[in-house]
Amino acid sequence: MVILILKHEISDFERWKALFDAGADMRKQNGMSVQTVARVSGQPNMIVIISQVPSVEQAKAFLANPQLRAAMAEAGVKGAPEMTFLEPLA
Repeated sequence: MVILILKHEISDFERWKALFDAGADMRKQNGMSVQTVARVSGQPNMIVIISQVPSVEQAKAFLANPQLRAAMAEAGVKGAPEMTFLEPLA
């Protein structure tokens, strides 16, 4: 397993959150397990999602999926997300 930290700006939190919640099955089918959803302190439209994913390659393939990209656009995600992959040591 790999940890994915995904950070992106959104237009409207309520709209984004409703569509994010609706995407739970899609994430589960792609092996993504969300651990934390948070806002950056002082930046209410900057969202950080921490997830466990099976591999970097599988996560990148999922994030490049046109269906997911369309859902992100509909949810008001601005620009490409910033992604950081971590390899757990313990």
